[in-house]
Amino acid sequence: MSIENIFSNKTHKDVNDIIEKSKSPFFLYDIDSLKKKLRDVTEMNPSFLKLWYACKANPISSILNAVIDSDIGIDVASKGELRQVLKSTTDGSKIICTGPAKSKEYIEMLIERGIGLIVVESLNQLSWVNESCKALKKKQKILLRTQLSLDYEDPLLGGSSITPFGEDPNGWKTLNMDEYENIQIMGFHVFQWTNVSSLEQLHALWVHSIELLIELSRELNIKLEIIDLGGGLGIPYSNDEEEYSYEEVINLLNEIKSKYDIPTFWLELGRYIAGPFGYYFTKVVDKKIIRGKDLLITEGGINHISRPAFTGQSFPCKTVKNYHTSKLTTFRVHGSLCTALDYLGEFELASDIRVGDWLVFTQAGAYGFTNSIPYFLCHDLAAEYSILNNKIEQNRQTKTADEWLV
Repeated sequence: MSIENIFSNKTHKDVNDIIEKSKSPFFLYDIDSLKKKLRDVTEMNPSFLKLWYACKANPISSILNAVIDSDIGIDVASKGELRQVLKSTTDGSKIICTGPAKSKEYIEMLIERGIGLIVVESLNQLSWVNESCKALKKKQKILLRTQLSLDYEDPLLGGSSITPFGEDPNGWKTLNMDEYENIQIMGFHVFQWTNVSSLEQLHALWVHSIELLIELSRELNIKLEIIDLGGGLGIPYSNDEEEYSYEEVINLLNEIKSKYDIPTFWLELGRYIAGPFGYYFTKVVDKKIIRGKDLLITEGGINHISRPAFTGQSFPCKTVKNYHTSKLTTFRVHGSLCTALDYLGEFELASDIRVGDWLVFTQAGAYGFTNSIPYFLCHDLAAEYSILNNKIEQNRQTKTADEWLV
């Protein structure tokens, strides 16, 4: 459901009621539209492709419940994410575990919980999985996360940079598999890119990675059952970014599958699944002109949506209400934190916007609140709402600093 539709159907009154009553910023997630996308995606999926939802994109229960109801598993990358997902399902086979920092104790907990597959990111982790399995008299399926040398720059997941994700091929080549009798290696995991906006670029990254991993499997004498290509499917944050359909992604994978004899590919989709169905609302608290530039200061900023500070790329922004003028002005929008980093972007907005009016940032269903710095300066924690069965329900109330400070 687009933001225009949210304000034109029966939820219109409910959303406006929230705006009128709210003193603080809030998120709104359109779970009804998310469920439709999940149905469309799973119906289109070929048999050789398994999908996982990357919990890190947005771990709110309303989204996790929708994913669990579909034929999509969930990827967790921390103890907290695991505990959150286990509120929605106790079926460990629907969960895989990624993330570079897995302690021996955490690994033992994963095995005890019956997690379907663990992505092993170091030689230490491999030994700990084997030791825990011996003690628990279990056998564990794993993927070896491999850090490849790629000609690609990515500020968040590394690209060609040295990162903590996985071992490089030379590290895995030191393995003596006879020492790991309680482990079943299913294949490899590789993921060094994020929010790729070009299908051509995605194709190049996938093909290059697959070819390197096929060669590594031969050197290690590993039967290659699965290659997990991670996520990285992009969604547009500006008008000049390419938007591609899931059908185009499947066509690309079909082409790759016809060339490489890999039984199963996995994708971990977070942003691509949840991103389009989230909205962040915040109020304008000041308006001024600095050296000829029009500025709006909003109550919420990177304490709730920090992506612009991390990536230099803004969430799209619109005014909530209809204005009498059709004249637009370019505004620089800044949040309320005492740092110049709290800059949300530059947008064409109605020139007569006033203090007390609200802005809405779209594409905010992924990497929003839990990706931010909510405690800095003791501002309110944002409330969260979901549209489910065409009704709005509150998932979390606004929390003021005196509710969490000690």
